[in-house]
Amino acid sequence: MSRNVVPVLAEPRGDAEQVSQLLFGERVELLDASDAYSLVRSADAYTGWCPSSALADSIRDDLPARMVTALIEPVYSGPDLSATQVTLLTLGSPVRTGSAPAPGSSRIELLQPGGGSVWIRAGALGDLPTVEGIPDGDRLTAAAYRFAGVPYLWGGRSTFGIDCSGFTQRVYALCGVTIPRDAYQQAAWEGFEVVAREDLRCGDLVFFLGDRDPRNRGITHVGMVLDPPLFIHALGSRGVVISALTEDPFARQLRTAARLKD
Repeated sequence: MSRNVVPVLAEPRGDAEQVSQLLFGERVELLDASDAYSLVRSADAYTGWCPSSALADSIRDDLPARMVTALIEPVYSGPDLSATQVTLLTLGSPVRTGSAPAPGSSRIELLQPGGGSVWIRAGALGDLPTVEGIPDGDRLTAAAYRFAGVPYLWGGRSTFGIDCSGFTQRVYALCGVTIPRDAYQQAAWEGFEVVAREDLRCGDLVFFLGDRDPRNRGITHVGMVLDPPLFIHALGSRGVVISALTEDPFARQLRTAARLKD
């Protein structure tokens, strides 16, 4: 993606429902293209329509790969302090770097998909996450707390705004694990194993039934366990907050829980 945050839509029109987002530098498979909107499949196998103008050729794989580690970081047209701010990148955006900071400058070159360069504070970048085995609860918790207070946004996956399953997906991604996009997909993912309520531990995911329609028995909400019964989740108008599994409606609507398989 050549823009900081790109909407993924249910249909190829501007007023369609936003079902997800793509971040700057994320790669997609192009399934169908038109002048205005293109059908794409993301790395997590999620499919939807995005503005064709946000697509660009990928940057070469042999260039240094990093990611944005700041929550929200300005990007500039050049390395000088007088350079113009051109956009804002969000936590976890994958980037490719070019030349090192010039003497007296704290900014490093970022190569843009499709060509050209912009500049970002070198201290706002870190290594791409790697994991040997299963990330422990402390690592997952630290990643989750990075999003504390981020506002809720339906279909959101960025620190500008995020939904419940976008939150858990991004937390795991910061720890080097790719999980599916939607809550019901995460609950059914083969990389997880079911966990009993009495065996919950830090880093487990908890899944809830819908609350708007008492006949809706499907999973519509997800959060991540901290120190049981506490869990952290992206909740409606409150954004990313901590709640307790013993509280109503969570105690009543808790459907299942899952943990990464060894």
